[in-house]
Amino acid sequence: MSSLAALTYSRTSRCNHPSTATAFFRPIPMNWSRKANRLLPMPPPSSAREKADQSLHHLQRELRLLQARIGLLRDDAEAALKAKATSVDANAHVQLGDYPWLKLAIATGAAFVAARAIRSLPFGVLLAGFAGHVSQTRRW
Repeated sequence: MSSLAALTYSRTSRCNHPSTATAFFRPIPMNWSRKANRLLPMPPPSSAREKADQSLHHLQRELRLLQARIGLLRDDAEAALKAKATSVDANAHVQLGDYPWLKLAIATGAAFVAARAIRSLPFGVLLAGFAGHVSQTRRW
């Protein structure tokens, strides 16, 4: 039996979809059968066809468990992203006041325009300006 089949899922509160309902209960071992709401031991398979059918049933059950687990992980990731987005938005409002995303977009645009303007200047002009700045700071 694989390690996934041995897992017991304890998050029963998230069982809102029929396909995920099987993921919240301990999986039935491969050699047991559910008949009349009781678990009965199954006889060992006698033919290759029965072995193949039993193996197929086991793989389908594990696939359902994996799909349910992926669904839970997807829901958890979605909830975490929503919480993080809410936190980031609240922090932006605290730091920048009203319309923080507009202010951030304007600042980004201004930085882009300034970088373009500086890149269009010849290197000698920039070097002369920097040398002038250095000489002014030494005088202070």
